[in-house]
Formats: sequence, structure tokens, C-alpha cells
Amino acid sequence: MERNSPTVLVGRKVVPGKEAEFAEWMTRVTHAAQGAPGHVAVDVQRPDSAHPDEWMVVYRFEDADSLGAWLVSDERLQLIEEGADLILGEPRVQVFAATAGEPGVRMVTSYLLREDGRTVHRTVHEEVLRELEKYEGFREREILEAVPGVQPETVVILTFDDEVSLRAWLDSDVRGQLLSRLDPHIDGTYATSVLGGFAGWFS
Repeated sequence: MERNSPTVLVGRKVVPGKEAEFAEWMTRVTHAAQGAPGHVAVDVQRPDSAHPDEWMVVYRFEDADSLGAWLVSDERLQLIEEGADLILGEPRVQVFAATAGEPGVRMVTSYLLREDGRTVHRTVHEEVLRELEKYEGFREREILEAVPGVQPETVVILTFDDEVSLRAWLDSDVRGQLLSRLDPHIDGTYATSVLGGFAGWFS
């Protein structure tokens, strides 16, 4: 798969009543990111029907070193400390590389996979891919395996031409049947975000 610049997706839930303060704080964070070495683009999505209780922020950098330097920079860590009282729980963070190509609709799903479920997970997702290839508008699937100490969640990224194509897959009986086989091997719940294609955001 052809890859583009490394990207981090951050989802945050805001303390009720603190939305205006959070928006102001988020503006400061994005301005700081824009001034960081290697910054390519940043996109902020307010809560909507796809992610009704989360603010989604996507950062893109030229290379992994630049992204890593921003994530651990004193300026960013100071801002994170200042905004801690505005955020519910821990942020949901996923790091991956954006896929080159035309804009599309991307569904990012993350979950904690139990140790005894890895073989079943691989088997089921190969069946998922075979089924997806039958759907008009499906582009590609990417699985980012959990990395102990770095990214505890398994992340699955599905890209479609448009929302209609994605909806056809989400509403299909075969998808429900396949996921029901995975459920006993998932620790907790799925976290899913439906987002526009990253290529469109960062043009």
C-alpha cells in the first residue's frame, strides 16, 4: 500500500458546560501544532452524527521524527496540562499513516483484543476482506496491530468511495454475522469514527 505522511488522530470528550472553553483551548493547540517543525496540516472536527460526543483532531507531519517531536514537545505538554480540566477521561489516540489517493470516506474502528482471540481475529478479517471486495465503492482495508506499550488497541481502517458505499456495508447482514464471531474476543466495546478521506482534509 502506498503511504503518505504519518498522522495522529485524537478523540476527546469535553466536560459538559466547558465546550466554549475547550474550543478556545483547541485553537491554541492547533496554532501551536502549525508552528511545529515538519507540520503539514491539522484538521479539527466538532462533534457530529458520526462522533456525537467527541471532538476529533487529526495532525499530519512530514515524517515520524517530526510527529514524535511534536507529541512530546514542552509546548504541547504544557497545553495538555492546561486543558486537563476540560476533558472527560483519557483521549483516544491512534497513530497511522494516511493513504495517498483521492478523498473518500474512512471508518476507523479500535478495540482491545483479548490474547486468546488473535487467531480468530485474523481468520474473521480475512473473511471480511473477501466480502468487502464484493461491494461497489470499497477501496481498501488496513489493520494496525496492537503494540504493547505503544498502542494497546487493534485498529481497523476501511476506506470507501462515499457514505452510500459505507452504509451498504454497515447495514449488511454478513457484516453483523462476522462481527458476532469477534465479540467474545473483544475486551470492552468498539470505538468507531466515520471520517472524510484524509487526502481531502490535507490537500
